Formats: sequence, C-alpha cells, structure tokens
Amino acid sequence: MTKTLVTLIFFGMSILSFGQNDELVLTFNKYTVLKDTVRNTFKIKDPNNNIVKKDLKYVNYAGYSNSLQILDKNNNLAYYNKNLKQIEYPENEIIEVCGTVAYFEMKIIESDENYLIEFTEDKTVYSEGVKKIIIDSIPKTNIKDIYFANSKKEINYDENFDFPTYVILDLGNSFGIKQNESIEYYDSIDLKNPFAIKVKRQNLFGYYGITEIKFKNLNEFKFNLAEFETEFGDKGFVDNKGNEY
Repeated sequence: MTKTLVTLIFFGMSILSFGQNDELVLTFNKYTVLKDTVRNTFKIKDPNNNIVKKDLKYVNYAGYSNSLQILDKNNNLAYYNKNLKQIEYPENEIIEVCGTVAYFEMKIIESDENYLIEFTEDKTVYSEGVKKIIIDSIPKTNIKDIYFANSKKEINYDENFDFPTYVILDLGNSFGIKQNESIEYYDSIDLKNPFAIKVKRQNLFGYYGITEIKFKNLNEFKFNLAEFETEFGDKGFVDNKGNEY
C-alpha cells in the first residue's frame, strides 16, 4: 500500500512539473496559447484544457484581425480564424479607439544653414493646451533632402497610434537615419513600411532597429513575420522583435 501511494505521489509530481515551464502568452477566443519556456515552443489548448496544437515555433495575433499567425515545427506559415480553422489570409477588422487623446505633430523647417525639427504637443483634451518647441537642429551640409519615414516633411500621430519619428537624410549616394543624437548610414533604404524600414549595406539587407544587416534576401513583413535568406543560404523567418525562426 505504501509503495503504491509513493508511486502515485511521484507520478503526480511529475505531471505537475511538466506544466511548470508553461507561460500564458495570449488568449484567443476560447483558446489559450502557452509557451514552454525551456523548449521555446508553443501549444494551444481548448476550453477543456486539451492540447489542440503543439510544438509550434511561433504564435501571435495576425495584426488587427481576429486571426492567428502560426509557424509550425517545420517552419510552415499559416493563419487560423477564431475557431482555429486554417484560412488563406486574415481579414482586417474595424478597431475602436479612444478619441479623447493628445495629438502630436513633427515638422521639418528650413533655415539658412540648418533643418529644424519642430515638435507640437496638443493636450487640450487634458486642459493643458498646445506646446510647440524646436527639438533638433541638423546642419544642411551634404544633405540633398530630408524627410520622415512617411517620405514627407511632416508627421501626425496621437496617443492611440505612435508613428516612427526617425529623420531620413538623403545624402545623394547614401542615406542616414537619425534617431535622437545617433545617425546610422546605409547604401539604400526602403520606406514602403515606415514601421519596418528595410536598409541595405554592402549588398546585404536588414530592418532598421530590428535585425542585423546580414541577409542576402529579406522579404517584407506579413503581419509579424518576414521571410529571409542569409548569405550562407540559411532560410527562415524573423519577427518584428528580431527573433529568428
């Protein structure tokens, strides 16, 4: 009897320890997504706590759609709807946001010798009024053109949605991206996606602030993931935080 009891206790402890590495990542409709922090894999459970998908490399919401973006253990990319049925591609949904927010504007103003970056903060909704200040001054030397990540000399955003505030310097044969006091230089840049600026240096690609510049081929992001090939022929995906799969 004692031996049987010890065996049952040991078995119960083994089951308990098996789940100790699981971390809740997100809830999706009636499903939960868990990450095994030791194996670095994901699983999806239904409302009855049954595992319906496991050994996944990546799971996240597909943008603002009611869908999931998933990489399976073989690095196959797929999308699933709220009933966890595979779909060809997610459809974006209408997002409701709060309208009582502060608004911001950044503008490039030209003086005789410098480009000035003017920042406007409109907090009238909080009864704090409007503040306008010059936050940067950039010498015109060697600069052929200057703009923000939207390819314009002005950006507008609010507390609901931030917009990249990098300043792009067109130097003719190269480009600079200025963030605060730091400038990084590249052979070319691609501003199709202002939130993920593709940069090129010595025939290799990367995403500014996200990845190293080491890819022979680097596709555009599809929601959270971009497909790549390194100069050594390795293929995979990189997420919008720079993690590779």
